[in-house]
Amino acid sequence: MSSDASPRTQIEALLSLISSSTQAAMSEYEKTGHGIPTPNSSKSHPLDNEAGALALRRAIRTLEAACERLCTTLAQPMHTLHNRAMPYEAPCLKVVVEEGIADILESTASNNAKGMHIDDIATKTKNKVDPEKLNQMMLLLSTRGCFQEVSKDVYANNRMSLQLLSSNPMSSTVALYSGEILQGASMLPEALVHPEYASSRAVNRSSFSYLIRNEMENASYFDWVQSNPHSIKRFQLAMKGLSSSVGSSDAVVQVYPWKELLKSSLASGKHSLTFCDVGSGPGAIALQLSKSHNKKFKVVLQDLPEPLEHAKTIWSVEHPGGDVQFVPVDFLKESPVPGQDVYFLGYIIHDWPDSDAVTILKNIASVMNSSSRLLLHDYVLQHLYRDQSSTESNVEMAPEPLLPNYGSGNVRAYNHSITMLALFNSRERTRDDFVALGRQSGLILVKIWPLSETCLVEFRLASPRLAAL
Repeated sequence: MSSDASPRTQIEALLSLISSSTQAAMSEYEKTGHGIPTPNSSKSHPLDNEAGALALRRAIRTLEAACERLCTTLAQPMHTLHNRAMPYEAPCLKVVVEEGIADILESTASNNAKGMHIDDIATKTKNKVDPEKLNQMMLLLSTRGCFQEVSKDVYANNRMSLQLLSSNPMSSTVALYSGEILQGASMLPEALVHPEYASSRAVNRSSFSYLIRNEMENASYFDWVQSNPHSIKRFQLAMKGLSSSVGSSDAVVQVYPWKELLKSSLASGKHSLTFCDVGSGPGAIALQLSKSHNKKFKVVLQDLPEPLEHAKTIWSVEHPGGDVQFVPVDFLKESPVPGQDVYFLGYIIHDWPDSDAVTILKNIASVMNSSSRLLLHDYVLQHLYRDQSSTESNVEMAPEPLLPNYGSGNVRAYNHSITMLALFNSRERTRDDFVALGRQSGLILVKIWPLSETCLVEFRLASPRLAAL
């Protein structure tokens, strides 16, 4: 669409995108045989917890982008700005997660009751929250679709609030983002003008470090988490919920050509493909690949000793026959095991400022061979002007009249960048940022593989042969 298209033509194009993406989303639900869900259903739809629903995710990305673009075009700017300056859902979500509201309502549903009065809900909360104050929060959250009000001051769960049950890792994700992450982000205005924090990129000079400076002097977010056992457990669960929310593990397994890579490796005379997950945590993606390809994937998980112990427990239960080794490493100080076919870093580089990121990448590059590849699983940000070189680099560009980066359909990536700033003094990066990191680390960016929300950024060792490709 031409940039000088009339406003009416652009509006009609947005309406067309809304219609087509809605039809695509409905089709994905109907394919399951369970029909199209309703917001106030008391049961989850099979796709509600299906991390690999890539087609649905892409349809929703376009739908959200087009709806938001349409609303901000037609609404008065003061209306939109007023709404965006009121981010009160997050602290309200923190309250309902910590007080176990969804669990309380679910126990009522099991008794065939149609909801629970706010007075009874408040009585059952962990801290006996004031019912009038709780009701104010529940009204807001129900207005935003997080619960349903079935009669005056009587609430029940719905598809969305079922994700807030304590048994669902997503509840930990919500608690993490609405808790310390939000608190750290709220300190950005103060940290940005403090002489010790304003221009620093050190991990212990983030706005979160500013928040806890009287509690733990010169501490990073990682230091704080390690000193809080409850936070460690919740962080691990939150990362599981985050992975499910963005569909990251399934997307990595489905989109990258693992079968072709494995076939090539076997054709060269090897008995398996070697896969080293650096900073692995439980090694969720390695686990899926090992299950899918049985003994053809030889996995090495590398992390600090404590998360590796957690990983051992998970693998012993979920894939006891997997070909896996657990090798401790401090990736800021040491190199991983040498000569692997694939080195994988999942949501690692975005945690670190450029200087530390280069150190991590150099440590990996030093043990790679000419056929090794390094895959970074991260968000890849885009700027908001249209540049054809972006499409040539496999970075997806939204159709006009949407913003090139899908706008609100992809806003979580840009919110994550502020999360990285608040917690670590780091950021999510653009393609050019990854190219620069690779150049400083002896690596060359080969390709960006778009997933449902995130990307795989593929590197090889820099060489004249690869640079010519």
